[in-house]
Amino acid sequence: MKRVISLTIIIASATFFGFFTVLDDMFVHDEGLRQIYEDVALAIILVVIGVTSSKYFSDSTTNSVLQEVKKMESDFTQRLENLESKFKLNNKTN
Repeated sequence: MKRVISLTIIIASATFFGFFTVLDDMFVHDEGLRQIYEDVALAIILVVIGVTSSKYFSDSTTNSVLQEVKKMESDFTQRLENLESKFKLNNKTN
């Protein structure tokens, strides 16, 4: 569902930018002013896409990183306990 929403927003933004560029070509005859308008529109569209992607994909990324860190922590704790038990076993035999 998140991909569909994100792709829809990207496609809508690209369509809006294309439509805006056509309108800009038709009504603005100064080349410098046309580039400024297009740059501003592109910046706004990129902000919308960035905010959308961070909203929909940052939660899943954060959760997966937290799961990996917890897994690494439990593996490390288990290895540390194994080493402690081996060390205690070696001390008892000596």
